[in-house]
Amino acid sequence: MTEIGQGAFVDCTSLSSITIPDSITSIGNGAFGNCPIETIKLPGSIKTFNGDLGLNSCKNIIFSEGTLSVERQFWTNALNIKLEKVTFPSTVRTIDYIPSYNNLREIEVDRGNPIYRSIDGVLFDISGKELINYPAGKKDKSYVVRDGVEKIADYAFCVCKELRNIYLPDTVTEIGHSAFSSCSNLKSVVIPDGVQTIKEYTFSYCSSLNTVTIPNSVTTVERVAFEWCTSLTDVYYQGTQDEWNEIDISDGTDEGEGDNSALKNANIHFLGHSEGETEIADTPSIDHSDNKYAINVPLNNVQFPCCLITALYSEGTLKKAEITDVKPGDASVNVTLEYVNADTAKIFLWGNLTMINPLCEAKTININ
Repeated sequence: MTEIGQGAFVDCTSLSSITIPDSITSIGNGAFGNCPIETIKLPGSIKTFNGDLGLNSCKNIIFSEGTLSVERQFWTNALNIKLEKVTFPSTVRTIDYIPSYNNLREIEVDRGNPIYRSIDGVLFDISGKELINYPAGKKDKSYVVRDGVEKIADYAFCVCKELRNIYLPDTVTEIGHSAFSSCSNLKSVVIPDGVQTIKEYTFSYCSSLNTVTIPNSVTTVERVAFEWCTSLTDVYYQGTQDEWNEIDISDGTDEGEGDNSALKNANIHFLGHSEGETEIADTPSIDHSDNKYAINVPLNNVQFPCCLITALYSEGTLKKAEITDVKPGDASVNVTLEYVNADTAKIFLWGNLTMINPLCEAKTININ
């Protein structure tokens, strides 16, 4: 036997597992439609998968050694299918597209593959310079893109509804179209310096997005890049108003569809061209009266949203800590903490709370 025909097992509601021999070179569309198969290993004797097999109930799909290509047409259109994990062999050379399935949490690639690699369940090219697909079903609230990544692929984070925060390294210079589309809980993003174009649908339908930091390297904002960003209130532009006015921001189609009104109607904060690193500029001042600690922290060159952590210690033991948001352009931040018996205050400036290290050396204040 070399072929499983179209709809061969459709509606076999008791068929929960199947072993497909290596003699099979073709499987017809919808072959397993409405079958409760949860795990399937597809044979490497099929070199190219380019049809929908009807695997709507499958949680785990394994492509065997010998498979060369998985085309867009393979994937079932419904985004609510049960697929949780997909595994690719060392032989696969083309992964055309992976949809934003609501339950997909892990993409695994054989370590011998010369084209692709998987890091913590996220799909990259072999060099690690292109992030291709972040599974939409991952439950993490924040994700830090690894340093060295230069490109975020088209659709890479599309419909990642759990993500609240995404952190992009300065090495990123290209963000694909629809890369963050429909990330409905994404609240803020800092676009790295070096990105020149914000492409179509990049942040469309990010309905919780309220702040965006845009570098002065951006020259073009394509149509629908910020469509339906209904919560967008503040845009921090790392340049001057004259430079902002030079950006080509698309108005959409002649029919008025696909405009970037959310971007244009937001409060634009012009940060100019500050010199130096983002840091705590000097030793903070502290006043402890009225059963409170009032601390003023001077800052330098804050170009993106970050946070200040103020910690009070007594003989090396942490007694109290406070997290304070810092906005781009802030020259100083005032922090107030309720009184505790403490002898030292340490103040840290972090780009985000998932980073391993703070942005600069912590400042220490002795409390008299």
